[in-house]
Amino acid sequence: TKSMVKKYFGDEDPMGQILEFQGDYNYEVTGVIDDAPLNAHFQFDFLISFSSLRAFYDGRYPNGWYWNPCWTYIKLEENTGPEVLAGFFDEFVQKYFPDFVREDITLHLQPLVDIHLTSKLDYEIQANSSYENIYIFSGIAFFVLLIAAINFINLSTARATNRAKEVGVRKSLGSERSQLITQFIFESIVYVGLSVLLAIALVVLTLPQFNLLTEKSISVDILFGVTYVLLFVSLILGLGVLAGFYPAFILSSFRTVQVLKGKVGGGRGFNFRKVLVTGQFAVSMILIIGTVMAYRQLEYLQNEDLGFNEEHVLMIPVIRSPMGQHYKSFKDESLKDASVISMTAVEEVVGAKHQVANYQFAEMERSKPFPRFNIRHDFVKTFEIPMAAGRTYNEDIKSDDSIALVVNEALVRSMGWESAEAAVGKEYYFFGGIGRIVGVIQDYNFVSKHHPIRPFVLHLNLNPRAFNLFIKYVAVRVDANNLPSAISHLRASWKQFIPNRPFDYFFLDDRLNDSYTAERKLTSVILLFSFMAIFVACLGLFGLATHNLESRTKEIGIRKVLGISSQQILVLLSREFLLLIAIAFVIAIPLSYQLLQGWLNQFAYRVDIVFWPFLLAGAVTLSVALLTMGYHALRASRINPVESLRYE
Repeated sequence: TKSMVKKYFGDEDPMGQILEFQGDYNYEVTGVIDDAPLNAHFQFDFLISFSSLRAFYDGRYPNGWYWNPCWTYIKLEENTGPEVLAGFFDEFVQKYFPDFVREDITLHLQPLVDIHLTSKLDYEIQANSSYENIYIFSGIAFFVLLIAAINFINLSTARATNRAKEVGVRKSLGSERSQLITQFIFESIVYVGLSVLLAIALVVLTLPQFNLLTEKSISVDILFGVTYVLLFVSLILGLGVLAGFYPAFILSSFRTVQVLKGKVGGGRGFNFRKVLVTGQFAVSMILIIGTVMAYRQLEYLQNEDLGFNEEHVLMIPVIRSPMGQHYKSFKDESLKDASVISMTAVEEVVGAKHQVANYQFAEMERSKPFPRFNIRHDFVKTFEIPMAAGRTYNEDIKSDDSIALVVNEALVRSMGWESAEAAVGKEYYFFGGIGRIVGVIQDYNFVSKHHPIRPFVLHLNLNPRAFNLFIKYVAVRVDANNLPSAISHLRASWKQFIPNRPFDYFFLDDRLNDSYTAERKLTSVILLFSFMAIFVACLGLFGLATHNLESRTKEIGIRKVLGISSQQILVLLSREFLLLIAIAFVIAIPLSYQLLQGWLNQFAYRVDIVFWPFLLAGAVTLSVALLTMGYHALRASRINPVESLRYE
């Protein structure tokens, strides 16, 4: 890609240049392509031909459909439906897959454009999102827009008396009610149109920060495409009519004679405003509850016990390195420093990925695929995984790598064995070999918590060639209080045995946290837009309270003459709103509970719905309302009764 050209060759022409790969292979640059956009299905820096890859694996990788470490993409001929190809899959499996797995294999096609939002398979090439997230974002956007529309309707109807004489004069001069409705709706459309233009300007200004927050590359250019222009026009017309119709209906219903006499009734509009304000408070509470629960779920996924200790573990990539010949010496040298506590070698990132192999356990008629990990000694010690029964692999027992096996509790349950102790000593068959289970570990999350714990096998592999194919990382537990010393000593040991390859590492807990990037971004965006929705709702409440104060100025002046206190003014102004908040709270509880249940049920591991976020939402909404009303009560208490009694 262009960024790799910049990294390795600067301003030189890269064509025909040679890149050394893993210290052993030279590859010629034959083409340069653009970097993959951030919204691409997957990211990459280099593309290497399969013929080169086969040479890299000594001409034998991949060598069959059972061991297929690839993502397979198929481009169909034009006018050929996927069902045509899928019709050949059963025959293909029977012809090309080994006998011992044919009954367990089913091939499926998946549209490329569907993967990011619908696929939840193992070994996804990159972390995916989901339609549920799209629905959540769309729902929040709808709620923000709904609250804004409610504000407009409420304030328009509340201030109807200010335009009553205008309506009366227009009617006396012959204006029809339909003309008045058209006028007020047109005004609403103009307001919405100006708001859309202002919103587009704000989006242009804030989009870089939003892309930074969500790690996306959304371009502002899409706002000016035909689709979005039509969407904006529809939004202006649709929202303008919906938000403006009811105020127009109320304003145009005033009777000419009564209006000109200064008698304006607004009972129906006032009651409808109560309904809208109640709905507004309910939506705000739902958003607060959803934000708190989304944050709790993220915290649970990231911080809840995984069944092993992922903290203070360094993962050192070693695939296709000389580590196979030097592992024991490297381990012995590294452990000489007290800051290096334990070391093992593993096939994949623990807690993130796994591989699969066929095993046949006692009482099974034939073998079947099980999730599996190739490991070296001290795996259980390094990751502090408790044993449920039996023992782990022992360096003093030389036959462990050929006949011993360690499994998890989920495998014991899946086989129907009575207990972990009963599983110890059970026979198993593996590619013609026979052995026995020597230990059962307690269940741990060998992939992210998006998936439930399944049967799992830990397979000891002491073959030096395994570092070329099956062992990808050396895992090291280090002393958290002496981290610089541990890293320095590991680097020195590495250079002693593998001087021609750079020492590279990452912390396991950081890598595992990446598994929950989608939830972290989701929580951030929900928090941002929930705050926006609550802010918009507060603006509406502030406007209504302001109008309420203005319409009762003379009343408050009389009450002040009669000795009313500031606290009593607060009660007077807020009593009605407090009742509406109570009703909104009752409405928000069941609605938010149902929405949360639907969202949390997506996760294999989830938090329970507790009641305190509901109380928090009610308390926050109540506090905001009381602060708003308190401000207006303070204003009212400072009004001179003489001035308020003159108020018109």
